[in-house]
Amino acid sequence: MILFNYLLYFSLSRGPRIIHIDPNHDGDCFDKPCAMKTATLVVRAADTVIFPAVVIHPNSYPSEFSDLFIQLTLMNTTVLSKGTVVDGKLLAGEMLWQITSHPVYTWTVFENWTFRHFSKPIAKRQYTWSTGPFVIFKDCTFEDCDADLFTMSGGTIIFENCIFRNIKNGRIVKAVSEVRADFTDCSFENCNALFFHGSDASFVNCRFNNMNGQRGGAVYAAKSTIYVERCLFMNCNAEFNGGAIYIRDSPKNFECEVKNSCFINTHAGINGSAIYAYLSYVELSGNCYSKEDDVMNFAGEFVITNTTVDSKCIECMKMPPAEVIPNDYTPVDTNKWYQFDDLKSDTTIIIDDDDDL
Repeated sequence: MILFNYLLYFSLSRGPRIIHIDPNHDGDCFDKPCAMKTATLVVRAADTVIFPAVVIHPNSYPSEFSDLFIQLTLMNTTVLSKGTVVDGKLLAGEMLWQITSHPVYTWTVFENWTFRHFSKPIAKRQYTWSTGPFVIFKDCTFEDCDADLFTMSGGTIIFENCIFRNIKNGRIVKAVSEVRADFTDCSFENCNALFFHGSDASFVNCRFNNMNGQRGGAVYAAKSTIYVERCLFMNCNAEFNGGAIYIRDSPKNFECEVKNSCFINTHAGINGSAIYAYLSYVELSGNCYSKEDDVMNFAGEFVITNTTVDSKCIECMKMPPAEVIPNDYTPVDTNKWYQFDDLKSDTTIIIDDDDDL
């Protein structure tokens, strides 16, 4: 066995870069902003991409916009907006972009974006064979839309400190199968209930106000794992059961839990003015309800502890937010091990086998 000790020195390293995009210009993306078509060819893993304060009107699918977004989601990028608005009123295609499945752990973080006036989905995903890429929205606003915004089979979608308002005739997320959806510090107002089937969803420190649905005014979940912590549900309404949350066909091994949350003035046309469960096992702890009959389980089991009944849930409203450990999406190239031009000076590579040469 031969030991090779290589000291590789490069005067230039391929580290993270900053790319500037402006749909109205076409520079080199570095010294001068470039168009989206150019950026699609230039962007690489771990780049930070910056958009200006402009209004973008995508009018077709596929488009330069969708091509760029597909590329970004495969490369561990951060996409910063200085006030970019994506207006979907002119979109004639099937969707804004399609989330492509990826076998490797990759992600893209979209920060400070606004999406409005969509009557077609913002994104779709069709395949369940991988969890990647992770699509993360931070400090984003979704408003005045008239369609399912994210229709997904498989994959992971995360929302942090996002605002959803006036989403009618569609759902913010329609998770059909094997989707992971996480919401942290988000607010929902005047929207239809979110939909989850055969998926995992978590809501932490979220606020729901004036939500509506047939089963579940704010959240509908079937054969799914639902975790709700320190959330506020106000003025939510269901036409049938579950004024705020409806859970069905989720037995004990699904580990559904609702804890330390407040349910104020929620209504259901039939049963469970706050929470209704059917053939499900749900743990309820530390919650406050406006009325005694706010919770109902049919042919399943509730484990209920530390319940408070108060029309205004005063003490519940005073509780501090749940502690959240922030995710680290620092730009990084997960394929670096195989890319010698990414190596920095003073890097040592030890090869213990002739076959590795």
